[in-house]
Amino acid sequence: MRLREWGLLLAKDSRELLASRSFWLLLLLLGPLVGQAFLSAVGIYAEASGTGSARALPQGLSPLDGILVPAWGAYDLGVTLLYPFVAIRAISGEKESGAWKLLLQSPTGLGTMLVSKVAVLAASWVVAFIPGALALALWRAYGGHFAAAETLNLFLGHTLHALVATGVALAAAAIAGTAASAAVAALAFTVGTWALDFEAAGRGGLLQSVASLTPLALLRQFEQGELRLSAVSVSLVLSAAAVALAAVWLPPGRTLKRRVSGTVAVAGAVSLLLWGTAGLRPSRDLSENRRNSFSRADEAALLHLPGPIRVSVHLAAEDPRLMDLTRGVLGKLARLRSDVEIRYEARSRSGLFEGADAHYGEVWWEVAGRRAMSRSATEPIVLKLLYDLGGEAPPEPAAEPEYPGYPLAASPSGAAVVSFLLWPAAVLVAAFLHRRRRAARASSTERKDHLMKRILLAACVAALIGRPAAAQPKPVRFDLSAEKTGQESSVFLSAVGNWVVSEDGGKKVLLVDGREWKHGQPAVGLAEKARALYGARYDEFLDSVKAFAYFPITIARGVEDFSEGEISMRFKLLGGQLDQCAGILFDVKPNGDYLTVRYNKKDVNVVLWTFNEGKRKFVKKGPEDVDLPLNEWHDLKIALKGTSLAAFLDGKLYLEYTLARQVSGKVGLWSKTDSIAEFDAFTVTPAAP
Repeated sequence: MRLREWGLLLAKDSRELLASRSFWLLLLLLGPLVGQAFLSAVGIYAEASGTGSARALPQGLSPLDGILVPAWGAYDLGVTLLYPFVAIRAISGEKESGAWKLLLQSPTGLGTMLVSKVAVLAASWVVAFIPGALALALWRAYGGHFAAAETLNLFLGHTLHALVATGVALAAAAIAGTAASAAVAALAFTVGTWALDFEAAGRGGLLQSVASLTPLALLRQFEQGELRLSAVSVSLVLSAAAVALAAVWLPPGRTLKRRVSGTVAVAGAVSLLLWGTAGLRPSRDLSENRRNSFSRADEAALLHLPGPIRVSVHLAAEDPRLMDLTRGVLGKLARLRSDVEIRYEARSRSGLFEGADAHYGEVWWEVAGRRAMSRSATEPIVLKLLYDLGGEAPPEPAAEPEYPGYPLAASPSGAAVVSFLLWPAAVLVAAFLHRRRRAARASSTERKDHLMKRILLAACVAALIGRPAAAQPKPVRFDLSAEKTGQESSVFLSAVGNWVVSEDGGKKVLLVDGREWKHGQPAVGLAEKARALYGARYDEFLDSVKAFAYFPITIARGVEDFSEGEISMRFKLLGGQLDQCAGILFDVKPNGDYLTVRYNKKDVNVVLWTFNEGKRKFVKKGPEDVDLPLNEWHDLKIALKGTSLAAFLDGKLYLEYTLARQVSGKVGLWSKTDSIAEFDAFTVTPAAP
């Protein structure tokens, strides 16, 4: 795909994002959410940094735990409750309007369109991080400290969390019928992962292994200052899998059987990828206080212990001692060695009902077949026990820089003003200016069109001065005799469906074969054809067309603006299981709106339909039904004078109607779903001036 086409696609998705109220609402609410969390974090941190007996040890005061994680915790709430509405709209809006079906007719692949949407949504989430960046700036202004490595690592964790949420939202929008249903599905997925994470805590085994792959569990690793290749890989796999699932469900003509089989294939591939990536061991402790690591001397000694190392823990999931043991020893040991096996023996979550178990509170350690029990969760005691079991002497303490801690009893001055006043005001002003700019651009386009029409009118009047009488308009007949059979016509531009030149009785005719279109073969080169029809405004045709894509249409070249006169053609219906239709297309607008008068053998009638803003609407049916035989030629003609419309079938008047306005637009031919029909003698006769 060329760079310019990528730019157009990204620009289209960006315009849709900026036109979304949910995006501006997300930005509006994130400021106060982050601000409130930051104010609370600064207040608690200041209390812990106070003087006298209330003051905590400096080594225990880490800005990562005290400021960054609590303040940016608001993004977890935002990505769960607010962001899905922004991501879902990227798909649901186009699905509900019908524009998505037409976009699928363009040469751009479905995968490319989804990648573009993911890229734009990812960029929007980076913009959403501005309130978090402002909180960091305020913290530095107060004299606070933060380490670049652990801060960037936390940013990466929240970005990957949002990327997974993006994929889930797109998949939900692709599968669900409406945006509301998609939002419920996305929220159900999140709540389900919460329940799995809660249920698996302290249980071990397969359940805990699966729970460790949930988005929240992955985010916790980054919040602890640890960068794991497995966490990054699993997040990317989950995101890609959700986008792939969206690609399976989005094509409108795909059967349920193919969608289910595609879903099974995606699930199988994801299972294999997760199995391979979840076990990746490379990791790095980016926390400034090295909370995820033993001392370097202990790490070297522990690596020399014979293996495997087995641990049996008789502590409930909510027991504080298990939390201390996990953070202080088990997590570090599992990160250091690959042969650590941990079993959780407690049966309850709280430990309140473990009184009958005489072993509750025990932790059994086994190194190379030698076992010992300890009830301690303190790192030095446990490490000494491991060295004794492994027959190794404890290492000599090495001189390592001690984490100093960063106490700061600061007052969060200005934070409330920035979060609750300046940020919302900036978002509202930006939204207003963007909306005003869009309105001005639309108004400018309308003024230019009006001015051009006036210039053309003046030129026509000047050219006619001095002539005794105006020349009568000549009919425009569309001749296919020079066209190549089996290829698209050069005098018609196929926008939807498969229109090719065919032969009937030795004469070249235009054939629409709905069977081919039904199997998912769209019109080729739609973007280029739209550019040929509407010039610089072709992207408006692609972006805003609202007609349903299962109505094949082809637009005649050379008729720029038909408003009055006659349009006629001959048609022969050959077949079709769902429909057998042929019609005249007129009043085609740059945004895809149009009118059509058609004959349908299935309904045995002549009907006027309007396609406006993505909605097909019945206007009027001829009072008399007529059942035309297949495989015979018939004539269809419409006559327009002002707002009066008349439709004739085989020379007989079948429909009359007064339109709300005079038509003005391009013309062509129309069909429906799997209809098979031939067209000939398409003629446009403008009205005399």
